[in-house]
Amino acid sequence: MAGRRKRKLSDTGLTEDTIEEIRRLLGCFLHIEEAFVFGSRAKGTYYTGSDIDIAVRGKEINDNDVAALWAVFDGSLIPYFVDIVDYEHILDCGLKQHIDRVAILIYKKEKAQTGKVR
Repeated sequence: MAGRRKRKLSDTGLTEDTIEEIRRLLGCFLHIEEAFVFGSRAKGTYYTGSDIDIAVRGKEINDNDVAALWAVFDGSLIPYFVDIVDYEHILDCGLKQHIDRVAILIYKKEKAQTGKVR
């Protein structure tokens, strides 16, 4: 995902509490190595109530991980709808190019993380 402009998470309209909760939830999944916010929140064109588009990356992410992520975010207290995509399995070249262009890193797995649920 090279070539992104240097936007910051503070430009997404998300509170620090929401960002920390997203990071906490993503950190529960063993196979997720990185996650990026994209879409209107990354472009700065969001409005009150806009969803949060998140692309996840990891060598071993599978459909079960993505389905579990949807369920975890759906059951969370985050006050927005969260849309999850597995970056490596995106077939739409335009979507992949959009993510490459605007994505903002929200999560990166630490090397020594343990205690994952998935």
